[in-house]
Amino acid sequence: MTKKKDTVNFLDVTSFSYKEFHEMASMSGSDRNKAIKAKTIMNCTNSDYTKVTKMKFKEEVIAMCMFLFGVPGAVFSIPVIVIAVGLFIGDIGRAAVVAAVILASLAIMPAPFLEKTLSSWYALQILRYFSFKAAFAEQLDANKPYILVAPPHGVFPFGNIVTMIAFPSLMGYSFRGLAASAALRLPIFRQILCTIGAIDASRKSATKV
Repeated sequence: MTKKKDTVNFLDVTSFSYKEFHEMASMSGSDRNKAIKAKTIMNCTNSDYTKVTKMKFKEEVIAMCMFLFGVPGAVFSIPVIVIAVGLFIGDIGRAAVVAAVILASLAIMPAPFLEKTLSSWYALQILRYFSFKAAFAEQLDANKPYILVAPPHGVFPFGNIVTMIAFPSLMGYSFRGLAASAALRLPIFRQILCTIGAIDASRKSATKV
């Protein structure tokens, strides 16, 4: 069904301070709705959609480091770090062996879902880095089951990741995102994705959740 333009609610999620963003995750439904309604724009313009969130230098550096040493930058940054450490100690082979042991341990180490990380200060910086905004016709009912489809879904689906991060504060509950089995076998990727609620996209895992 096509919604009329004036029925769409527009919300710049990054307009919330950290305190507001964090507290909304534990608010009652009515209080959360009031907080969201206060910052919701009904008749948005192109400038609202394209507005880039201003970040302090420290905030931007921290957000960039999370991507550089996490998802997806670790694929490139870790080899560079290993080589640099190897050159420093004069034995690249030994550095590579130590790194391989650490990464292998992370690949099999349990990575539990920690919902509180989704409303943390660091989580908000990721939303701010991408100037995350939401356009919605109505809120989803927490008492009903939903399957959310989020195209496009590439190697680094940042749109899906920031949506998972924002949900507890905006909706009052989290959701579990499906990720490729291969992604959840990779060290660091596994820790980050599982921590924010990603699960294996197999039929068994999805049905269980």
